Amino acid sequence: MILVVFTTAGVQGEKDTSGQTFLTVMTCNIGDLAGGQRIALEMVVDYLKETGVPDVLFLQEVENKKEAECFSQKLGLPYFVFLNDSKKDIGIAILSKRPLSNEDQIYFKASERGAGAIAADVMVGQAKVLVVNVHLDSVVPVTIAQGKVAVDLPSILKFVKTEIWGDSVRSRSAGELIYWLGEKKAEHVIMGGDFNTVPFSKTIRIIGSVFDDALWPTFSYFTGTYKKLDFPVSPRIDFLFFSPNLARRDASVLPMSQGDHLPVRASIGVL
Repeated sequence: MILVVFTTAGVQGEKDTSGQTFLTVMTCNIGDLAGGQRIALEMVVDYLKETGVPDVLFLQEVENKKEAECFSQKLGLPYFVFLNDSKKDIGIAILSKRPLSNEDQIYFKASERGAGAIAADVMVGQAKVLVVNVHLDSVVPVTIAQGKVAVDLPSILKFVKTEIWGDSVRSRSAGELIYWLGEKKAEHVIMGGDFNTVPFSKTIRIIGSVFDDALWPTFSYFTGTYKKLDFPVSPRIDFLFFSPNLARRDASVLPMSQGDHLPVRASIGVL
């Protein structure tokens, strides 16, 4: 794991009229499976600046440590931690305006690609919050046709049935994730990432037994975040979760992105 610090200046955070301190967080998968080529870093940077750089940014499909460092510098998020998949040359990163400390990681034993999660502490007002980035295994193999992931109704129904009632590498990894976080005994947790499954799946129910979905209840709850599926309905596979003792002020799925995922953004504060 890499922790890089470019400045020691802290950020106090935004307070509302009640005096609560809120943290803006966003999760964004910057890859593009259907496109066949990586998106230029500058295009992603320009897009993230246009949407508004959050206090904490969870990125998935970061090419390497160097790319994570470039995002950190160009976005004005001076603190970051990065974790490579153990079996694949790609990774996840947490970028932050505030200092990150006590960084930790886990590789899921159930994962077929060596996927994991990365975590670090950040101060929100006077409270310590554990921020966690996750990227669970995708459904493989997939067929790419005309720039989209090709699926049909029978395959969709089989996937939904398995995800809701069956066991999968994602649900097993979610169990490992919840156990790992439980061992940390963190009072406040904000978690985001690409979970490669849908609301109400076994994976999301496991996580939802401990944490709240930032998009519930909002109009964005059923908004799809994977936009290059060759099917009339887009699935939501990107999530932000938070401890029930935190407060969500707003949350939404952003309507545009440079890759094949739409980001999820929320403002979360300490009660």
